[in-house]
Amino acid sequence: MVSWNLLIAGLPGSEPYRCFLPGWGIRAHGSAGPLFEIAFCFRCHGARVWAPGLPAEQRGQTFDAESPAALELLHRFRACLPD
Repeated sequence: MVSWNLLIAGLPGSEPYRCFLPGWGIRAHGSAGPLFEIAFCFRCHGARVWAPGLPAEQRGQTFDAESPAALELLHRFRACLPD
């Protein structure tokens, strides 16, 4: 099974849309505090990334929400929901 980080790194780019209503995200912490945060909007194909020292131009990313990697990521997010 592909790890979360490889799955996210493998998301292909896409044209940006406008809504950015993130419904899913990942927050990672290390022993020294927050490492990064990524919020995903599968409607507008946008991701916002926050990390210490991350340049502003890298904070907004786009991805193809219909790609196999994105569909697998969405499947994993939904699998975390309680029944």
